[in-house]
Amino acid sequence: MHAFEWQQKKRIEGLPESGYEEIAGLIAFWNAHRQPGMLPARHVFDPFNLRPWLGYVDIYEFRPQAQDFLIRLNGSHVVELTGEDWTGRMISEVDRKFRSTLHADLMECMQEAGPVLHTMPIFQRPHLRAVRLLLPLAREKSGPADFVLMALYAR
Repeated sequence: MHAFEWQQKKRIEGLPESGYEEIAGLIAFWNAHRQPGMLPARHVFDPFNLRPWLGYVDIYEFRPQAQDFLIRLNGSHVVELTGEDWTGRMISEVDRKFRSTLHADLMECMQEAGPVLHTMPIFQRPHLRAVRLLLPLAREKSGPADFVLMALYAR
């Protein structure tokens, strides 16, 4: 792999063969709480149920009026990994600071109504590579995507 490719975000269709059991478990949990054609409800993804993944997850709430996402939760391990706590701020601020496409990635996840996986560098530590999982959630059990849960695991 060329150094340039290592620096780029890349969508992947499945998890690497080993080392990401946490993400596989979170996808299984998400699938177990959805019904055909519907997204899981956000209230199911509370701290008690997310205990195995706590610290590695962020929760973003879509704000239709602003066409932006509020960072409701920035996991403690994510903050430790990046060195920055973005809780209470907007995704557009992250995109501006890092020239990233997180807003577009979150919109894509909501539109697809399914899991989206990427491999990517950690912006603040470009020598580290991570797998990022995006999962759409609905405010109401049968409603559209209103939230995106992000899990980030660096290796």
